[in-house]
Amino acid sequence: MDKEGLYNGIDENRAVQCARENLTNNPEEAIGELMTLALAGSRESAWLLGEIYYDGKYVKQNLAQSLHYLNMNPSDQEYKMSYMRARILDKLGRYTESFRIYENIVQYDYLPSIYRLGLAFRYGAGTKLDFEKGRQFLNLAYRRGHVGAGLELGLMYMKGTFGVFGFLYGLFVYLSSIKRHIKLGLAADPKWTLSPPEFFS
Repeated sequence: MDKEGLYNGIDENRAVQCARENLTNNPEEAIGELMTLALAGSRESAWLLGEIYYDGKYVKQNLAQSLHYLNMNPSDQEYKMSYMRARILDKLGRYTESFRIYENIVQYDYLPSIYRLGLAFRYGAGTKLDFEKGRQFLNLAYRRGHVGAGLELGLMYMKGTFGVFGFLYGLFVYLSSIKRHIKLGLAADPKWTLSPPEFFS
């Protein structure tokens, strides 16, 4: 890619768009083109390849390969891509690395990262076990409408994590989260927005 952002005389964004449109008809050719663009410095191509290898839609799912492309041009300011990297690290069992990413991007007030920080503290994944910090982050995410956070927080109270008198409040939080989940139905993307309550999945 030259200094003007051109690839073979074509604008980078246009080249990526062409490859994206070709994924359905000729995924092998499109992915090869995206790989070439990514190696030439196209951040968008690298991110798209990261998504493709994560989803396993046009190729066999490969989390390590997905992480490879997402790491080509990392930027905490692109917090959604950073969040994807962290989720892959979770699935690979590299919790200390994912925890650092969640900490870095929580400053952007990204709801899923707030939820994941709560889980990290709650389970001691990548950091020291701290129920109180876990409660704080999960409560913040729950009050902003995150279903998974409400389910996890409700279970913590019902199990007596914060004393025997928290059961009724925990039941309220848990049931209200289930109600919200039913209300949302399939409208929300479960992959990046409403993550499941299980951390080690």
